[in-house]
Formats: sequence, structure tokens, C-alpha cells
Amino acid sequence: MRVGDGATGHNRVLRTVIVDDSALARLLLRDALSLVSGIRVVGNASEGQAALEVVDAVQPDLVTLDIDLPGVNALEILRELKLRHPSITVLVFGRQNGPGIASFGQAMELGATATIETPISRNRDQNLKQLHSKVASILLPLVEHHRSIASFSKARPSQVEDRRSLPMRDVNASDSAIPLLVSKDDIASSQQTDLALESDTVLERIGIVLVGSSTGGPAALRTLLGGLSPNIQVPVCVVQHIPPGFSKLLAQRLDENCPLTVTEAAEGMVMRPGCVYLAPGGHHLKISGSSSGPVLTLDDGEIENGCRPAIDVTLRSILSVYGSRALVVILTGMGRDGALGAEAIRSRGGRVFVQKPDSCTVSSMPRQTIEIAGADAVGTLYELSQWINDAAQ
Repeated sequence: MRVGDGATGHNRVLRTVIVDDSALARLLLRDALSLVSGIRVVGNASEGQAALEVVDAVQPDLVTLDIDLPGVNALEILRELKLRHPSITVLVFGRQNGPGIASFGQAMELGATATIETPISRNRDQNLKQLHSKVASILLPLVEHHRSIASFSKARPSQVEDRRSLPMRDVNASDSAIPLLVSKDDIASSQQTDLALESDTVLERIGIVLVGSSTGGPAALRTLLGGLSPNIQVPVCVVQHIPPGFSKLLAQRLDENCPLTVTEAAEGMVMRPGCVYLAPGGHHLKISGSSSGPVLTLDDGEIENGCRPAIDVTLRSILSVYGSRALVVILTGMGRDGALGAEAIRSRGGRVFVQKPDSCTVSSMPRQTIEIAGADAVGTLYELSQWINDAAQ
């Protein structure tokens, strides 16, 4: 069995292990992956225990996992993989309909980066084309993320600029005085280091928290929301890039681990302090009304930033209701969704917290937010939870 190469930096490839009991499925997936630049298959396994042994031996960056492995609970294999190799990326494959949909929701909560429906056409070429399209859309940003790690660690501060003027504001006893916590040089160095809130910082009382996430988001949300205080006095809105049919399951799973009540947002729902509202898959989520009586509305409008729900759509609606009293938290994800909305919020005096890019499954969303909007603080998920608690009580 080939063990891959030792390429690093810009030449790095994602070394991949395929886990599927079907030899035909393994061949199809291998061929689909071979068409994606920067992917190299270095091993395969047909059952759970063999999968763990191969991954331990090969130490890949990526594992594709069949959710329907015979004679084993694939979710337990996923759990064990993430325990042994926390940074490994796992793509889960299978049929995304019927009773099995609950397994996909649990897989995302356990740390799967994405779930992909296995094509079932009798035409192999058609299956290959469909599978390649799906895996390429997910894996190309991951490849770029891995390749960028080395370059970011070598980047000079001048290579990453905050595109707005970021004057330092004075700190005094007034609730309206919020210090800027991140300089332009800090923004550049934030790719590798935490930028913590200063202990003596005076924070204006916020009115809402908006959390945006994408690839790797379900697992990140579990950690972030699990660290929130039950005494939070504002509503929390979460926009996770997720397909239709999965958001209700994700809300249920997050609710089990969060001290606040987590529910899937619905049309006309009035937001209440101390509750978390998750945007439903396939719908943009908007907030209307007033800050004393915010109302959720669903919008089936055009896809934005390649997704629906889109973070920017929700942020634009929040701007008119909360203005400077909005706190935006951008977590792991691919693309730039949320960056422009965060810029608009911050230009009105609101605040933006960002997950430390090198702690993300995919760092492009946090990086784009830092580059376009700037940030008031950058840190780990655990730190972000504490900062939200401090600002929302």
C-alpha cells in the first residue's frame, strides 16, 4: 500500500484514506478523488477496525467514511477517529434520505466536515461526474487551507491589511466607549496568535449575538454554545451553512449540549433572551421588528455567497434593528460569507469576534472577515464563549 509523499508547504497534498465495504464504491471514489488537484489516496479499508489501523499507520489528512459499514456503527468509528486524530478531516458518504438522515446529523455533530450523498445511477460515468463535482466543491478549499498554513506563518504584517481606518477609541466609564482591541499589525499576526480582550475593557451592553459558521461548523458550534452561560440576557442567532433537512436535527443535537435552549428558527417566531435560534437549511434568516421585540422571518430569495442560509443576509437585517448593539462571531468555514456584513456592523460601532484561523477546519471565512472588517478579538472557541458571556450578561 502506498503511504503518500512528504510534500510540504505549497506542494502539500491531502493524503487520503477511503473506508467503504464495497470494492466498486472504493474504486469510484478513488477515481473521483484523483480528479481533484491536491488529493492523493494513500490507503483504503473495507471495515471499521481495519480503518482505524490504516489511519493510525498512514496518518492521513483526510478520511472518507461510508455511513453504512456492515456489522459496525460508523458513528462510533467516526468518534474514535476524531479522538485519536482530532485534526483529521472526515467526509461521510451514504444515502441522505429516510431514517438514515439522523445519522448524518449526528456525524456532523461528531466532527464530520461534510456529508455527501452517494450517487446511485447505473451509469458509472454519470456517477463519477456527480461524485467528482461534490467532492471538489468541498475539498478544493481544504487543499488551499492546508497549503496556506505555511505561507501565513511567514507572512509579513504588511501582507495583510485592515481595509478600514481603525482609530483607537478612549476607554472611560461610559457604556458607549468601546476600545478598539486590534491594530492593523495585530490583524496580520492574528493568523497564528490569539488577540484577547483586555481585562479592564469596558464593553457596551449588546442586544444580540450572531454566530456564523460553515465547514466544520457543527462541531465548533457544539464547543462554543456548550461554553455559554445560562445567564445570558440576549438572544443568540446562528447561521450555519447547511442543506435542507439537517438543521432541525442539528438544533436538537446542539440543544443537548448547550445550557441555553436551542431551536430551529421558524417564520414569525419572536426571539427571546437566553435562547438560541438556528437558521433552517434552505432559507435565509432575517430579523425584523425592534430590539425589544425582534421577529424572525424566512426568505427563499436568491442564493448569496453560494449558500442559503447566508450569514450576510442575516447581518444586513440585524444592522437596522440593533446597529451598534450587535455582536458578530465568525467561526470556521470556506469562502467569505459574513465578512461584508461584519464590516457593516463594525462600521456602526458593533463588535466582531473571530475564531483563531489556525484552529479552524477551514480558515477562509475568519481570514476574510479579519482582512475586510477587522476584528475586536481573535481566539479559540473556549475563549470566544467566555467573551460572549462577558458581553451578554
